[in-house]
Amino acid sequence: MPLLTSAYCTIAATSADDSYARFLTERQSGDYVYIQDDSGRQVYVGTDIADFDNDVEKARLNTRAWVMQERFLSRRTIYFGKNQMYWECGEGIYCEDLTQLIKERGSPKDFRLDPRFPSLLLRSGIKPTLSFLEDLVKDYSKRGLSEPTDRAIALSGLAARIAEALGCPEKYGVFGLYLHRSLLWQRYDLQCTMERIDYKSRDVPSWSWMAYNGGIDFMNPDFGKMKVFKNLHFDFKHKNDKLSLITKALELS
Repeated sequence: MPLLTSAYCTIAATSADDSYARFLTERQSGDYVYIQDDSGRQVYVGTDIADFDNDVEKARLNTRAWVMQERFLSRRTIYFGKNQMYWECGEGIYCEDLTQLIKERGSPKDFRLDPRFPSLLLRSGIKPTLSFLEDLVKDYSKRGLSEPTDRAIALSGLAARIAEALGCPEKYGVFGLYLHRSLLWQRYDLQCTMERIDYKSRDVPSWSWMAYNGGIDFMNPDFGKMKVFKNLHFDFKHKNDKLSLITKALELS
């Protein structure tokens, strides 16, 4: 994804319903007034209140799987929402009505604003990193794809960048640094079944959530209290084998 990381700014047409719709449409401007208090401070009061969650986060564009890595890897983004424009960068989110949204330090959204992603993640510690990785794949698994088989590739650029920074292997959405916990995924909706995706040109292992359709969640055992099989790891001896997990069920002395 060098194109995104090298670009000065990314333009996101979040007001459009699909790739055929216009996004530079005429909007009705709301009413506003300036109020000045006794100290001379001016306050802007308007009817068009910034709504970043609905205009951007819940826009149809951001329900698509391919868009996730575009958001993370873009250094700066201008969103053309249905009601306002928004500017997103490492300093935060600025709205067309001149307001600024407050950043939550250490939250997944804070990591996404990192213009040198994932530099903030590397300094966050074990628990925030693990929480971020779980939130990342949970969000991605619930996003839409026109081709179900793209599930194994639409996250590949972002996953490879994270794995390289963390210094660990990554296979089909599972990171080797927290391999044991990364395998504790389950269906998001326990009342529904997850259908196996029919990949024509590749074999996706059954232990990866990428092998199935549908959203996922993670089991949540107490951190640090889960028994770990220390000998569980990816198969490094056979470089072309991306399917196997290696473990020792019994060790003789």
